[in-house]
Amino acid sequence: MPADEIVRTVKNIAPVFGGINIEDIETPKVLEIVDRLTEELDIPVFHDDQHGTAIVTLAALLNALRFTKRKPEDRLGPFNIVPDVTDPRIQEAVNKAVRSATG
Repeated sequence: MPADEIVRTVKNIAPVFGGINIEDIETPKVLEIVDRLTEELDIPVFHDDQHGTAIVTLAALLNALRFTKRKPEDRLGPFNIVPDVTDPRIQEAVNKAVRSATG
């Protein structure tokens, strides 16, 4: 199914939902769909592969810091904890979440 058709369909049903979860659409098409829906809708758009990976990775990172009694500012370099991900937006989401969670 073309990205335009998916976006149009989701926009048509969106008024009755509090959020949209995008699942099982191949990359890179899903990235375009999520970007467009995020811009065009007034409800949250969640992409499990991006946001789920970022959330779970952040939780693991924060727990590792807590376990080792370290603070994020004690690290030796930038966080690069999702190196095999092809979409840099996932890495950026993790970095933003770390900055937000740690001040």
